Amino acid sequence: MSRIRKTAVPETKAREWVERYKNGETPPQIATKDSYDVRTVRKYLKQFEKQAEISQARTMVYHEALQAHYKDFIDLAKRLIDSVNLSQNIPIESSDPLLKALYDHIPYSVLWKKITWWNELIEKENRYRKDLKAKLEQKIHSDKGLKSAYIGGNMDTVGLQNVMFKQTEMLIVQKPLSFNVEKNLTIDEEHSSNMALIIKYASYNIGTITPANVTNIKNALSYFEKNLSDIILIKDLHDLIKDRESAREAIIEQLNIIILKRVVPGHCRYCPF
Repeated sequence: MSRIRKTAVPETKAREWVERYKNGETPPQIATKDSYDVRTVRKYLKQFEKQAEISQARTMVYHEALQAHYKDFIDLAKRLIDSVNLSQNIPIESSDPLLKALYDHIPYSVLWKKITWWNELIEKENRYRKDLKAKLEQKIHSDKGLKSAYIGGNMDTVGLQNVMFKQTEMLIVQKPLSFNVEKNLTIDEEHSSNMALIIKYASYNIGTITPANVTNIKNALSYFEKNLSDIILIKDLHDLIKDRESAREAIIEQLNIIILKRVVPGHCRYCPF
């Protein structure tokens, strides 16, 4: 009768038992063939089974954590798409830890160059629009036709500036003007008097005129609008908006890769592994 071993079992031997057990050998069969106590075989098989369960559970936890990590990036990508569709600035240098984490994952992505370009365009556009409003105010104050039409009345510079700025919005995108003097210039009959007519252009109050100047204000406004396209800033804004659209499309293309792949290469301090 062979002697039953009671020495420690090498790990390679224990793993071999596990594989043989998986392939159909029973603990008594393994013990008999290898001259080990059957209780020893069962003990090591149980230990490896427990380790396998722990490893599987840990793998599931890591898998779920990684899925949640990638989902955070997908949600971020969707929020960034919303931002560019609303023509909002994307502050790369912000304290948002998730944005920093995305940068750590893909630091060499073209996405960051496109976002930098986008932010520069948004800043420049805001500056151009501010300058355009100032240019319109200056142009309104210096327009002789408008000054003449308002003799005996009162020009509402702010109202005129707002309505003309609205008109330039259409010129910038090369579309027909929003308003037309013949259709949209009206007199507020309810609040006007025989000597002072309150005039509105679309929904904008643009001041008061005398009844004798109704034709003059129509002619002055029509002439003023015809010369709006001479403002260089309108052409500059048109070109800038074309560039902004190109930047928007490039950013969305990169963000859609993140959304559709559902996996972001690289590593960051928040990765669960």
